[in-house]
Amino acid sequence: MSATARTGTIKMTRPPGLGVVGSGPLLHLDVLGVEEDGRWSAIALDMSIADHGETFDEALESLRDALKAQFEFAFSKEGGAQLRSNLFTPAEGRYFRMYRDARRKEMLDAIAALHALLVEEAGESRLLAPPEDSGVRRLERRFQCPLAAAER
Repeated sequence: MSATARTGTIKMTRPPGLGVVGSGPLLHLDVLGVEEDGRWSAIALDMSIADHGETFDEALESLRDALKAQFEFAFSKEGGAQLRSNLFTPAEGRYFRMYRDARRKEMLDAIAALHALLVEEAGESRLLAPPEDSGVRRLERRFQCPLAAAER
């Protein structure tokens, strides 16, 4: 049985009233979502912390809660410096590869959707026009995927 994979992010921001308010998130974590047997797991790749849910969004929200609890404990008196120094524990390499493959697929799907919109709007493909070094050719080389093959 093959697993479905998705990518996501969790952005942790400074709570209101705590110090100077910055312009962006304090922490940005890449998340791999994996669906197997109708249940989703969300894995924070840089921390090797995971949680589960019926949907990817539920798993992501559960993971956010688990991360908050982990941070709160790590910075409590009981958590101590040792736990804080161990917060960054990357997941196994296979999860990073799954993330890369899922991200690549999401990007190619988005590019294909953009192409379809451009064709619908203009009545022709602007992305598939010559010359040989067009944007599509560069994307094909970058992602090693013939985006325009079906159109030729």
